[in-house]
Amino acid sequence: MNLLAQEQKAGVDAENRDTTSTEQPKKQEIRRFLVLEKNGINKRIRFYEGQELQFKLKGDVIRNKTKIQKIEEKSIIVQDVNIDLADFQSVRINTSSYYPNLFKFATLVGGVGYLGLDLVNNGPEMTRQSFITPAIFLGTHLLLRLFYPNNKTHQLGRKKYLKTIIIH
Repeated sequence: MNLLAQEQKAGVDAENRDTTSTEQPKKQEIRRFLVLEKNGINKRIRFYEGQELQFKLKGDVIRNKTKIQKIEEKSIIVQDVNIDLADFQSVRINTSSYYPNLFKFATLVGGVGYLGLDLVNNGPEMTRQSFITPAIFLGTHLLLRLFYPNNKTHQLGRKKYLKTIIIH
């Protein structure tokens, strides 16, 4: 009985180690990321698969906002459409941060709120001070919006361009 069990076990081992199989080990998939390259500047802006990208294609009027599905050597795939990197006209990047947005909101509310509360407290008669303080708040709000924009649009061309880089 031991001999029969050993023969059956040997048959099972032979089935598990099939030498006639043409199956090869999987090649390691090449991973890439998309880079907004700026000539003369060491800082690169990177985009990865699954990240949201706002862009405008050459000849288009509207801006597209989609997630990157796959990055290939000279193109990217978004919404199952292959787009060549040379077809991009501009890329928009969200540059908002917490404190500038907080101060923008606070100065807007401060300017409008001061004017509203002054109207409630003093009635319809307006003094010079009733306009100066809200004007300072609203002017500060406009300066913050000018110097700390929420989005920055990069026009692509000779100095700024998109390229792909392989991740090792």
